Amino acid sequence: KNHQITVQLGQEVGQQVTPHEVCPDRAHRLRVLWGSCVKATAAGERADPLVYEQIYRLYDRNEDASLSLEEIKEMTRDLFSVRKRELERAIDRQSHMTMSETSLMLDCKRDVSEAWGVVAGLGQKLKDDYDSKLSPAGFEARCVLLRSQLDTSADGRIGLSEFLEAAPKVLLPQKELAAEAQFYTFCSKAIRRARKAELWVKQAAGEDLDSEEEEGICIMQ
Repeated sequence: KNHQITVQLGQEVGQQVTPHEVCPDRAHRLRVLWGSCVKATAAGERADPLVYEQIYRLYDRNEDASLSLEEIKEMTRDLFSVRKRELERAIDRQSHMTMSETSLMLDCKRDVSEAWGVVAGLGQKLKDDYDSKLSPAGFEARCVLLRSQLDTSADGRIGLSEFLEAAPKVLLPQKELAAEAQFYTFCSKAIRRARKAELWVKQAAGEDLDSEEEEGICIMQ
């Protein structure tokens, strides 16, 4: 199901919090597009250029074959909001799985706890980065810089060909995607480890295993 995404901005002390909402359809499309980039990075591959073309067309609202500063700002807010929401969802899912009473009863308690510690550390670094990028302080200046980096011809317009060339470097840079791929890979491994621990307990107790438990969980599916 598609749910409206709301991320709280302006988290500095004494600063009024301003929620940013991403409409459900766009949030879903961005999640799929960005997710494909993360999966490609995890596999040691480059994202399909079609991904960036779809992002471009999603924000070229007036179809003037260029992206304005306002369109760049909206794109940036939406992308980081979707990525932050997915991070929160994964951490919440992870904590419920790995810290369940069943998992902690097992001899593999140390492995599960260590796996969760790694995920929590990686997740906190990503959250701090998202919060920093979404912070009102310097947000517009960062978007102005991003627009200038996307305008490779320096003619004041950002055409599709320019966007396809620069976006993989500055909109979703490899360093950021690699950090996200690392987090989601560790997250998936930790959840599988916790799920396997729960299955062992059920098998020992002679309980039936349903198909969902046998298939396991895939983050960002």
